[in-house]
Amino acid sequence: MLGFAPTMQRTEEDATQARAVLESTSSSRWQELSQSTVVFGHQSIGSNIIEGLETLAHRYPGFDLPIVALSVADAVSGELPAGPGLFHFAAGRNRDPEAKIESFRQVMASELGQRARIALLKFCYADFGYEIDPDRVFEAYSRAAEELRSSNPSTRLLHVTAPLTVPWRRTALDRGKDLVKTLVRRPVYADPNVARSRYGARVVDRYSPWVFDIARVESTGRDGSRGLQKIGEEDAYFLRREWTEDGEHLSAPGRERVAEELLRMLLVALD
Repeated sequence: MLGFAPTMQRTEEDATQARAVLESTSSSRWQELSQSTVVFGHQSIGSNIIEGLETLAHRYPGFDLPIVALSVADAVSGELPAGPGLFHFAAGRNRDPEAKIESFRQVMASELGQRARIALLKFCYADFGYEIDPDRVFEAYSRAAEELRSSNPSTRLLHVTAPLTVPWRRTALDRGKDLVKTLVRRPVYADPNVARSRYGARVVDRYSPWVFDIARVESTGRDGSRGLQKIGEEDAYFLRREWTEDGEHLSAPGRERVAEELLRMLLVALD
């Protein structure tokens, strides 16, 4: 049987670490960030994070980096506001990781991309379904990241783990379909969180400390424990229900919590 009861894994991580760092950030550091250009490609959960950042602007007065929405076409055409800002755009389309990578490439080749001090591309939980090979996605992303190191040498890339969803059981019909797909040698993951967690583990292993670890934040509760399922031999971290209302997207507390971690990493990336 592929459905397992979730467990809570203890972690040393302080659930308020990001907030403590932000509260102690100097005014000169905030000013340095406010004069920077940040490029953020995303879909879905990325919009939740942007909402969280907009809320944090009221909590941390030093955070006054303009948040500017644009399209890929806007970036490529150069029709952009002058000056610094966090420029975010919808990258590609969900369930097509390579289209998102290509959108990110296009923006990073533009004038905006060339002046970016920090840039990051976030995939969506929907990009890692039952039949998506996370290793293939990681290799495609890594090739693009290496290209950008050469084409955008002044830009610090932040690498992002995949968002998670709450755990859920599959039906007997679902498992029967999995068996058929296995027989025809199509990759199958008993739970999409397995693929998301595998991708995230590779990102952390390859790119630490320059990682915006959404998966870790989403799977860590207020008490510091992490939500983990064991699916066969695989780890499947999951989104804690205290950070979501629909099991996929972030609630208001979840948006702020993940946004605080992104803001912390933007400050780290200034170094």
